[in-house]
Amino acid sequence: MEVDEPGDLVAHGLVVELPNGRRLLESIDLHLGQGRLTAIVGPSGSGKSTLLNALAGIRPATAGAVHYDGRDLYAAFERVRHRIGHVPQDEVLHLQLPLGRALRYTASLRDAAPGRVDEVLGELGLRERAHVTIGRLSGGQQQRASVGLELLTRPTMLFLDEPTAGLDPGYERAVMRTLRELADGGRTVLVVTHAVASLDICDTVVFLAPGGRLAYVGPPAGALDWFAAADYPEVFIELEQRGDEWSARWLGSVLWAENPANPGAAADTPAGLDGGTPRAGQRVRVHAP
Repeated sequence: MEVDEPGDLVAHGLVVELPNGRRLLESIDLHLGQGRLTAIVGPSGSGKSTLLNALAGIRPATAGAVHYDGRDLYAAFERVRHRIGHVPQDEVLHLQLPLGRALRYTASLRDAAPGRVDEVLGELGLRERAHVTIGRLSGGQQQRASVGLELLTRPTMLFLDEPTAGLDPGYERAVMRTLRELADGGRTVLVVTHAVASLDICDTVVFLAPGGRLAYVGPPAGALDWFAAADYPEVFIELEQRGDEWSARWLGSVLWAENPANPGAAADTPAGLDGGTPRAGQRVRVHAP
């Protein structure tokens, strides 16, 4: 089912600074289009959850601004919060309740439209599990149930923090495919994940370096080339060891200057450049010293 009133999510100069002066995010700029699935990845201490919460308006940034559908998200949060679905890492479900009853209870609290529970069950492929106690659902089904609680109010933005944590590869892949389908329905979907095996399902991957700095934004297919890495674990090692250098290279690169995810990019992307992917035949080899 398609969503109502979708829009782009644009962040300018997001900074999150603690009272002691330590910065968790450093001047983040992002433009994420509707109907796209974006993964936020990076090593520990790179500010992944901090960025997710700042973009969602759950914990606003210390400085900078977020706009959704042309509105200042922070200033208009109370008016647009019904358009935001947020699934935290420690989502608590009523494990003793049947899935359908838990959704109906939540729907009554959120004034969801009549019949919405059945629609959500169908959208997530859980209609046949409606009478099953949540505690008896598989791990992947429980994660989809957590998403279902947020879908009751028809959000146009969906933010998820580690929804595949603790799942085996099969369930993890199934959850990511569900998020892909939700984005295809018109939602803006952002997910913090360590499930690098499923990054190919995403439209965009945002790599953060320690200290909350952008190190790559673009299609998953271009990430390994950008970091000149054989696999994603190697990327994580590079970011842990040389995060500041990789961030400086990315923010100073032509790929970022002309990237559609860069709010300051030119309106027209040159032929052969697609969101940061190297031009055809061009293998990017950028080695930090």
